[in-house]
Amino acid sequence: FVVVVDAESLPQRNYYLYVCAESDDVVEKIRFGPAGFEIIKSISVGAFPAETEGPHGISMSPDGRHWFLSIAHGMPFGSIHKFDTEEDEWLADVTVGMFPATMSISSATGLLYVVNFNLHGDALPSSISIVETSTMIEVARVDVGIMPHGARINDTGKKLYSVNMMGDSLVEVDTFKFEVSRTLSLLKDDSPDVFLERMSHKVKPTWATAPTAKGKLYVAGNGDHNIYEIDVNSWKVVRTLVVG
Repeated sequence: FVVVVDAESLPQRNYYLYVCAESDDVVEKIRFGPAGFEIIKSISVGAFPAETEGPHGISMSPDGRHWFLSIAHGMPFGSIHKFDTEEDEWLADVTVGMFPATMSISSATGLLYVVNFNLHGDALPSSISIVETSTMIEVARVDVGIMPHGARINDTGKKLYSVNMMGDSLVEVDTFKFEVSRTLSLLKDDSPDVFLERMSHKVKPTWATAPTAKGKLYVAGNGDHNIYEIDVNSWKVVRTLVVG
C-alpha cells in the first residue's frame, strides 16, 4: 500500500482506513492525519491458524459503523465477515460461493454484492452473492459468467458493474431485481478469427470502475494491456487506451 503525500497536503484531522493483506490473513487499521500515515492495529482474521485463508475484498457500510471482509478460501466455499469499527470486533459471517473477492454495498438497497471469483478448478460460470448485512443472510445469487471480478456500484446504488475475467465481458446487474440487465463483450467482432479470439480469452478484464458523472466507466484488460472506456448509455466501447 503506497501513497505519496507532501507535507502541505496532510489533513488537519484523522481519517481511518483498512487494508487487507491476502497472504498474511491480517487486516491493518491505518490512521491518516496531520502526522501522516500510521498503522495503529493489526487485526488477525480467519478461523484456521495453520492455513492461509486469503482476505481479499473489504468494504465499509454507508453509515461507517461496520466493515466487511471477504475470506477467499474455505471448505470449499468462502465467506463474508462483519466487524464493528469501534473495537474492530468480529460480529458475524455468512458462507457464500467459491473464492469471494471484490464487493460493494448499495446505498439504495443496503445490500452487499460480492463476486464469487471461483479461481480454482474448471472455468465454470459463477455468480454474485447478495447479502443482507444486518442479519448476514445470503438472500440471492445472480449468475453472471466465468470468473467475475472487480465489482463496483454506481452513485445511485441501483446498478452494479462487474467483469467476467474468463468471459471477456462486462455485466450490469440490477441491484433491485437481482438480475443481469446487460452484458457487453469486450472482444472485437471484426477479428479475423472471432472464434479463436473468444477461446483465447484475450482481454481478461479484471476491474471495472463505477460510472463517472458523464456515464463513462473504465475496464482494465489484464490480458491485452488495454484500458477500455465504455459509455453506459450507448453500452459501447468508445475508446481503447494502450497502457503497455
